[in-house]
Amino acid sequence: MEYNEAVSLLYKEGYSCVVVNGDEMKTFSQSGIMDLYELQSDGEGFLQGAFLADKVIGKAAAVLALRGGVVGLYADVISVSALELLHSRGVEVKYAHIVNHILKRDRSDKCPLESACDSVDDTEQIFEIIKEFIKRKKNIIK
Repeated sequence: MEYNEAVSLLYKEGYSCVVVNGDEMKTFSQSGIMDLYELQSDGEGFLQGAFLADKVIGKAAAVLALRGGVVGLYADVISVSALELLHSRGVEVKYAHIVNHILKRDRSDKCPLESACDSVDDTEQIFEIIKEFIKRKKNIIK
């Protein structure tokens, strides 16, 4: 499975996220960071040594990718802080667009998770912010 194939599937099939590890590929369609959060938390270790193609990578998604052990990443849109964090940890990153901040879907303001993580540099603290965000989101959906 190649990097180009994962990126192609991201666009052609409309997935939110495509992960390739060796000869195995997984595709995802949930919005936001939910798929990436669940994938890095499931205990299977599929992200370890994997390549990730994602539509939007902000600082929180970058932390999840790092925690999972991703070694290469493509993003359609990536924030400056996410790119800096990934580069500082040796992850190979390619992207189509770089932005100062990830915006809400309606583009009215900064993404709430991006805002919450903006001034935090400690990845463990960011992970705690992500867990609380996911917990609140799941309670709203129920």
